[in-house]
Amino acid sequence: MNDLTLNIDDGTLLTYRVGAPIPAGFGRENYSMLEAGYSINIFEDSISSIFVCFREGYEDFKNFKGAVTVNKKKFNLNSNSSYDEVVAIFGEPKDTWNDGVEQCAEFEKNGINIEVIWHVDGVKTLDYISLEI
Repeated sequence: MNDLTLNIDDGTLLTYRVGAPIPAGFGRENYSMLEAGYSINIFEDSISSIFVCFREGYEDFKNFKGAVTVNKKKFNLNSNSSYDEVVAIFGEPKDTWNDGVEQCAEFEKNGINIEVIWHVDGVKTLDYISLEI
């Protein structure tokens, strides 16, 4: 059973929290788990972002098969999750854009910026969610 959960409410994935200091023994390099569909990104001495991929093959990642928790409710998003589905879960975005290749909805929760990106040139797919400070 897969127990991966991207917790939007507190900005965590596993034991990693966006904005937190780098865990002991972690090093100063970004940590990508291509097979599990996520990466933990480092800037200076802290975790600057947590990235989860929903489209198989995007930047060589497999698709994330974990859940996403928003407002203490679990959701199972996937590459077919639409903009309307995400807005129904997250609420109205603070900003959006669409350049004809990608569509973005940006949200903010508890001081965490949440970027949700879809590929829209051809078959529309949810590419990723990134939590950033």
